Amino acid sequence: MTKTKIIATVLVAMVLGFASATAINKYNWFGPRVNIFDKTRLETPQLQIANAKDSAALVHPLRISGELTFAGERVPLEDPDVMERMDRELQVNAYWQSNTVLSMKLANRYFPEIEKILLEEGVPADFKYLALIESGFRDAVSPSGAAGFWQFLGATGRQYGLEVRPDVDERYNIDKATRATCKYLRQAKEKLGSWTAAAASYNIGMGGLQERMTAQNTRDYYELMLTSETSRY
Repeated sequence: MTKTKIIATVLVAMVLGFASATAINKYNWFGPRVNIFDKTRLETPQLQIANAKDSAALVHPLRISGELTFAGERVPLEDPDVMERMDRELQVNAYWQSNTVLSMKLANRYFPEIEKILLEEGVPADFKYLALIESGFRDAVSPSGAAGFWQFLGATGRQYGLEVRPDVDERYNIDKATRATCKYLRQAKEKLGSWTAAAASYNIGMGGLQERMTAQNTRDYYELMLTSETSRY
């Protein structure tokens, strides 16, 4: 190594050493550990931060009180199992912030149109949430081939009046697919006895829910033992 290179190397090492020492002194990397939340409290006294060492914010669980109905039918929250199931959905979705905020934005766009069609077709407006459950207002295709906001299978879509062909697929037409859903829901309500059961059948099928009602000798959705996905409906 030449004398010039040796001098340059020493200078670089000195500069880097000085920078490292400055950084260590500034940020105290190898000194006593600093509780970042205590530091934040000192630097931003205007913030209202929970008095806890391990969190900069306090997350409160949502509380349920009063009466709850779906499609005009009472939800029996006095039943501990029903209360636990409802509580689970509230907590999971309320604190899944990114998904919930996006769903709220899309709901503001699509709910008015969907609700109008539901009421025209004689179906309770609460069923607008069914489209949110099924697709999140996204034109996705499920592994089983269900498509559109209401996630119709091809055969089911055709059964309820939709054109489903390679060149035309009315499952993606909000107006027509919503009206087809209304036909299904009215038929399911008449067969199964309640709007709540009709909603559950949208997940498991009318025949599937009818079989479970017969086997378990009850037509009350809240008393049925169902799969996890259907019981979450």
